[in-house]
Amino acid sequence: MELLADFFTDPKSNKFYNFQSKRLEYSIQKPKILEYSIADILTKFDYKSIDINDDSIIVDVVVDKFVKLNFDEKYDPMRSEHRITLKNIDNKLYIEKDEYTDEFMELYGMDCDFDQLIQDLKDGYAKILRDNIKYANDPRIQESELEPSSSPGDYYVSYNRSNAVYYARLYSDNNGHSTSNYNNAQFSSYGTNDCQNFVSQCIWYGFGGRNSANKDLPMTAEWWANKTDTNTNWYWVNTAHFYNYITGNYASDNYGVRGITTSIASLQPGDYVYDTSNGGHVMFVSKVGDTNGDGQNDLGGIEICAHTYNHKDYRLIDTDTNLSNCIFVKVFNFKWNNEF
Repeated sequence: MELLADFFTDPKSNKFYNFQSKRLEYSIQKPKILEYSIADILTKFDYKSIDINDDSIIVDVVVDKFVKLNFDEKYDPMRSEHRITLKNIDNKLYIEKDEYTDEFMELYGMDCDFDQLIQDLKDGYAKILRDNIKYANDPRIQESELEPSSSPGDYYVSYNRSNAVYYARLYSDNNGHSTSNYNNAQFSSYGTNDCQNFVSQCIWYGFGGRNSANKDLPMTAEWWANKTDTNTNWYWVNTAHFYNYITGNYASDNYGVRGITTSIASLQPGDYVYDTSNGGHVMFVSKVGDTNGDGQNDLGGIEICAHTYNHKDYRLIDTDTNLSNCIFVKVFNFKWNNEF
């Protein structure tokens, strides 16, 4: 931290230094808590502009980092866009301001409580390990394969997970922010609130959905969308509403998309992660795996596709998701009756 302080003006009172030093400590603690290590980091700087004044220099630069972890050969990209103000003091340049945006800043901002974030990491990881035991051999997963018998004519539409993952990869990228460029033209883009719209589309496609204009199955009066509208109860585009909808359908044996809360160990491609903090965020699971050799899916093996800080086949562990507020959701099937 002392080395970092040497680059800033008046580090004791400089809020940018204080933030960066705490974030650096958080970045050091995170791998220790989650039991992984960083194997390599590649960094690229793209200088957009340099404005030289009498006693200061303003630099606009995009920083791209590519991070490799100890258990994987892939490099996940991490982008931040900076405006750095350098001050000339005795012919030496010091950082006066470092104003930037990245996924972390969008989630937490400069006023975040790093002590709480570190505690949340510890609590979230402990919960993941507990839930792997709690949901081991979950009988509900076997029950989901049974044919419905509550009413004559009931049937299940099966969930093609491979198709859902194909769709997720087709309409996602690791480009940072833009979602409008990565949306099926049949649907509206919801800008910075596009995450549930995207996950609903992926699940819809996995159930065989191909035409939104006619609201064909698996769309229903409760769960549908097209390029101009959605259902009025927000099941398609609201994270909490969709979660309550599919878990409620399972619990009450209702019609429509059905799912349950589960553990990382039971996740499959085609399921999703629901972070309930900051108004809610969802991420579609595109890959699972065992990175520590214990025979179970683990946190390091989960990859996601997501809007609206766009990700494609991105390690969940590399996001800044609040693990203590994460719910892991298994999508089962779609119950229907043609008499409706």
